[in-house]
Amino acid sequence: MIYTDKHFVTISYDETIPCVLIEWKKYASSEQFRLTHEQAVEAYLKNAPEHKQLHWLSDTRKFVMVSEDDIKWVVDEINPKLYEAKLKYMAFVIPESEFAKTSVGDYQRDINKDKIEIKNFSTVEEAKEWLKSCNIIVPVLEKVTETKTAQIQPQIKQLPQKNAEKHKKKKRK
Repeated sequence: MIYTDKHFVTISYDETIPCVLIEWKKYASSEQFRLTHEQAVEAYLKNAPEHKQLHWLSDTRKFVMVSEDDIKWVVDEINPKLYEAKLKYMAFVIPESEFAKTSVGDYQRDINKDKIEIKNFSTVEEAKEWLKSCNIIVPVLEKVTETKTAQIQPQIKQLPQKNAEKHKKKKRK
């Protein structure tokens, strides 16, 4: 599903991955760059409730350098929204331009790596394959958590009783 298709960018939602895909086509002004990120976040928030994990894919092959102010704006304004929305995996198709590589690298350096895992790829297909593989990780972790919880649940239920018995023994002394 395509959300935005302009001469400099296309924002779409690919439910087969699932991910929001930003495909940069050419230079974008500061205003266009910021608006694109706001629209991409809207697309992410609209589709996230349908999935346990919705991913972010930025195809920056045709991307052109942006200002440090724009990078800081994304870090300060967009990233907190993505953290709050529980985005876990972000893939980038690396830019052809050395200047753009610097801009993308500057942005990636400022992402909270404890919240979002980032990987760079040469092609959109490689990035999508990695993002699909991330869908397997989430259910496995949930199953491990369920199993561990089930194993310790009886012990947790006994804690109030054991604490009460210890308290009674201390009172008797």
